[in-house]
Amino acid sequence: MMGGEVPAARVHGALITERHGRPSALQRPGSVEGQFLLYDRGIVFAASKLEDRMRQIAVVERLPGGQIRRVQRLPRGTRESGRRSFRDLRTLASATLRIDAGAESWIVETAHGRRLLGEIERLYGVRVDDPAAAPAAPSH
Repeated sequence: MMGGEVPAARVHGALITERHGRPSALQRPGSVEGQFLLYDRGIVFAASKLEDRMRQIAVVERLPGGQIRRVQRLPRGTRESGRRSFRDLRTLASATLRIDAGAESWIVETAHGRRLLGEIERLYGVRVDDPAAAPAAPSH
């Protein structure tokens, strides 16, 4: 998809989506494990070999870097529906982020949230929208 380019960064994590189903009890519901490959022109999500084998098809998705408009921290365990789910310790130990790119957005879970955010800012010039970092309203 990126014409043989070497990614600027690789970050392991999960794409949180129901789009690819759950063909096996070994897989986490609503989650595809793999890695996010960050290139100058965009982000590619590639599922792990085990995930692809279980689905009997390769799961690969792409977000063009020039279309990424916003990255937002979400409460841990947030799913596509907006509800939250804590199925395992991995969810509790991971950052949950939404990467918005126009008509498409991804919800991402990764234990490497800081690194992913830093690379997105560096490569695409998009700063994280972090409600926790906003200054508190002055009290009277």
